[in-house]
Amino acid sequence: MKKNKKFFLGGLLFVIFILSLNFVTEAHSAQLDVTYDDCIPSPFIDYNDIGDGYNEKWYQLEKQNLEYHLSHSSDNISTIKYYMNPTGKNNSSFTWGSGLTTEETNKIKIEFKKSMEKWNNVFYYSTNSDGTITKHKLVNVLEGTQSDHNLLIYPCNNETYYALTTPIGNYDSISNNNGVEHRHYDTWEMYFDISLWKDSSHSAQEVILSRTGAHEIGHILGLRDIDSIEGDSSKYHHEEILMGYSRFLIETRQTEITYKDIAGVAITRGYHNDQQHMWLYDSKGSSTGKCKLICSLCNGVKYIPNLHTYAHYTYESCNRNHGFNSNNLIPIASYNSKDYYKCKYCRYVCSVKNLKPQQYIYHENNEYQHLGINTVSGLEFSFYENHQYIGSNCSLCGHHKHICKFKYYNYISHSGACECGETFFESHYVMAEDIEGGKQFVICRGCFHILDLTKDISTIKNSSIKKSKRGSYILPSGILVLVQDDFDDFKNGLLNFLPNSDVLFET
Repeated sequence: MKKNKKFFLGGLLFVIFILSLNFVTEAHSAQLDVTYDDCIPSPFIDYNDIGDGYNEKWYQLEKQNLEYHLSHSSDNISTIKYYMNPTGKNNSSFTWGSGLTTEETNKIKIEFKKSMEKWNNVFYYSTNSDGTITKHKLVNVLEGTQSDHNLLIYPCNNETYYALTTPIGNYDSISNNNGVEHRHYDTWEMYFDISLWKDSSHSAQEVILSRTGAHEIGHILGLRDIDSIEGDSSKYHHEEILMGYSRFLIETRQTEITYKDIAGVAITRGYHNDQQHMWLYDSKGSSTGKCKLICSLCNGVKYIPNLHTYAHYTYESCNRNHGFNSNNLIPIASYNSKDYYKCKYCRYVCSVKNLKPQQYIYHENNEYQHLGINTVSGLEFSFYENHQYIGSNCSLCGHHKHICKFKYYNYISHSGACECGETFFESHYVMAEDIEGGKQFVICRGCFHILDLTKDISTIKNSSIKKSKRGSYILPSGILVLVQDDFDDFKNGLLNFLPNSDVLFET
């Protein structure tokens, strides 16, 4: 007979464990406290790994003082569920097959889906002050249904754009920073022009289908068309990145997601903020009383009166040595089976074509993450990553996720037995809306037992209560009271009660 093991996963022990990881991302500002160099792209800069793209634009997050992107909360992975509507929005007789053969229709649908789903293979690496690397999945893109989707895609024949994406419905205005309004949307519409695709050459058709879906998802994630914001479309072109264009040929446009695209999304998703810059001091761009700093990770620029309060490297101290054994490169993101590396000391980023395949081994670390180790010679590094489950087991490290029904154990917790034979415990939790109006008898959302909170309510005014940023808190007994916005974080093991945040509860 297998021996039962007991674990306590809930309550205060759960909260303290998550705090020790220190990777939860919270709400972010509309823009970082940085500026950017003038946009001077060139086929001679960074196109064939020449130079480091000193004045090259990486991404654009706002236009006409407005920034908007897909809603998200904390470290939860946002999900885009798309549904390809059978007919046009305002023309029910126009379909995905209008003017096309069956083979062409199927090809458009299949390849466009593949293009959008390229974002499923993108991860961003954030580094804590202690050097710990955490790997973050930026978004899930999957096919929804007619009744369950947040992105509706219509076929059209406007013959203006290959595709067009726009947010619809209500939005949350998160903040106003330096005059830029920042909006979060939950629902979106996209239009794909079948007629323009049909009228293109075969080689152009291939590029359009490979790139357009990913490019449009980039808009939903907060990236703007980088060329259009420059004003002079005859001068500025960034065919080296997904959100850019080509001045002459569609065939030369980028079809893959580059790090420069990822860097912008890392900001809109909240993984790169003003506390996570890696500063480089650029003496050539500085003057008396005006020191120029460049962030190696996001390409942002900051001018300061002196360097005393900013930790920094010296710009170009790499001497343009970007070999894989130079010790100048750091992992910053991954795409498909390859990692992106960039220089710590300048703006150089390894291009897609030069990336080396990953060689990972994985070890269990805890209930929520595993440790991954890249063993490529000269590029060795380790990182923490959330488990990736297929069923109840992580497909990478084999960690088993306990799945069971809970039953009442005692006043502060419930217990459950997994099919694997292990038994564990979790704190009771209730929703804040359930105790509004001073209700004393509330149903636990985990085990559905009716809890008597009379004692907690009678002592709460004189107790020091730990709270989350959104307002969830722990009662004196250890029972959790969750606001709706924290529920997903709690179920995913990500609920963060701030350290040293004991405050007197107010009623």
